[in-house]
Amino acid sequence: MKLMIRATTVLAMSLIFVTAAGAQTATGYTLTCKGQKQGSIPAVQVTGLSFSVVGPRGPNLQPSGPVTRQLNIRFSLTAAYAMFLEAAETNEVLTSCTLTWAASAPAPMAAPRVATNAIASTASETYWEFDNSNVVSLTATAGDFNTSEPQGEVEATLTFQKYTFTSGGKTTQGSNDSR
Repeated sequence: MKLMIRATTVLAMSLIFVTAAGAQTATGYTLTCKGQKQGSIPAVQVTGLSFSVVGPRGPNLQPSGPVTRQLNIRFSLTAAYAMFLEAAETNEVLTSCTLTWAASAPAPMAAPRVATNAIASTASETYWEFDNSNVVSLTATAGDFNTSEPQGEVEATLTFQKYTFTSGGKTTQGSNDSR
């Protein structure tokens, strides 16, 4: 009887682990980039992201400096890491990057909001395009060393000169020339 309870417990824990692991990688975002020197960088499946636009304001709430834009992404440690690392070390310009929501993935629970409050009507219409990006930060972290496969995750921060965001048929753009 104890053996049957243990087997059931192990099975239940395994099912929870597999379900949780699958949920972590089901974001549906893919990033593709092209470097000025290296050419195409292998596509990465993004496991987390944040996109920010910050316009500094003075005491009277008037613009007081340049707008900064950055994309923070997380992805599994893959061959693309070496190319992003080289881009960071050599200050290589990534002439174009595209962050796309995969049409086959479940639709995001809440579409990103931008200045125009565009909201995705279908997942296949949601994407960002970035021109003249630089990798300003790259951090690799390792996990469990007791596996036969290398485990790790990469966090990268990119800044860029221009972006275009398209969602639900609406497009918003931002660039260093927009002020």
